[in-house]
Amino acid sequence: WLGRNGALDPFPASEIDDRATGENPPPLAGTDHAQMNLPSENTTDQLLQTHQRAKLFLLFGLPILAAYGVAALRNANWPLVCLITATILVIGGSYLALLRGRDPPSTARPGMFTYAALLLYMIAFSGEEHSHALWFFSFPLVSIMLLPLREGAIWAGLGIAIATCIMVMGGPETGTSSYSMAFTSRFTITAILIAGGIFWSEVVLRRYQKETMAHRSVIEAES
Repeated sequence: WLGRNGALDPFPASEIDDRATGENPPPLAGTDHAQMNLPSENTTDQLLQTHQRAKLFLLFGLPILAAYGVAALRNANWPLVCLITATILVIGGSYLALLRGRDPPSTARPGMFTYAALLLYMIAFSGEEHSHALWFFSFPLVSIMLLPLREGAIWAGLGIAIATCIMVMGGPETGTSSYSMAFTSRFTITAILIAGGIFWSEVVLRRYQKETMAHRSVIEAES
């Protein structure tokens, strides 16, 4: 780069003007490094969180399902026994696939489907006091916490809609449990509130995690 007098000019006038006026400022030393590290760290934390949540669901959920299966076996409720057995096997297989490094959403979907089918069956045949139907309130919790946020909300919304339809159309005509409109409305409102509360808490949690990761990455890059 030659100057006006033919000498070598290491800083052309255009670059000096740009830097003086603040246009095209040079990137900060740690910014690119922080942005490169942030996605991988975020993904690692989310995978670890998914593993921990799946493990908790196995530790608490499978013994409860097994106890229900024993009670259904004693009552000779064979459809319920088959659904519980299938749910336990699918959830166990999904967790093994997760441990082998499979994609978390794809491993969770089969277990989520069988668990939803089991809960909807328990709503359709809930008994006189409808005690079985109350277990459906666990579905929004599990779906939103184990699946991607929007997908989990869709699963929860569809489950609530189907459960409400089963309650509204239930009765002697369909051979399923009969629900009053008061019970159905309270059930639906409660399920929506649970799903909405869990969804919002997950949004706040993930926003906090992203901000924390970004701040930590910038600190590590500057140090």
